[in-house]
Amino acid sequence: ELIVGDEGGSVACYLCKMAGEEKGSPSLNTKEAWSISGDAKVTCLSTFDVTRDNQLDVVVGRADGLVEVVHFADGVPTVAWSQSLNEAIHSLRCGRVSSSSNDDVIVCTFAGRITSFSNEPMKASDVDAEASRAKEKIELLKRDVAELREKVHRAREKAQTSPSKASTMSKG
Repeated sequence: ELIVGDEGGSVACYLCKMAGEEKGSPSLNTKEAWSISGDAKVTCLSTFDVTRDNQLDVVVGRADGLVEVVHFADGVPTVAWSQSLNEAIHSLRCGRVSSSSNDDVIVCTFAGRITSFSNEPMKASDVDAEASRAKEKIELLKRDVAELREKVHRAREKAQTSPSKASTMSKG
């Protein structure tokens, strides 16, 4: 098998077999086994059993910052997971890094930022804690938006009550 990605965003798997060796003129026969399309150039590929089903998945990094895990449910390639890092993916590797029992996808972006994604299952307490942190962030953002609206309102009032420099210059 040969898995390739191209500038058009496609990822394909080719089955390769040597033929004609016994006749002295070997040739390589290839047949496309599957392909998927994407919107951005493929910058890197890896194969690893990310989904833990004893079948290799294809991990794809793209120029638009998207990282995808292509899974083969019933032999059909489908994107099982994706995440955007908002900058080109330079390289990626898969393996056990942060835990001896869970796998990671380690990604390096063009700017050198390194990010790790784990397939470690979250505990209910982890989910609750994450939800609580998200609620706190949302409340902080709501307060920030309210403060900014108030500043804009005060600036508009000030601009309307004070004579503009342009109108005083034209009078003089």
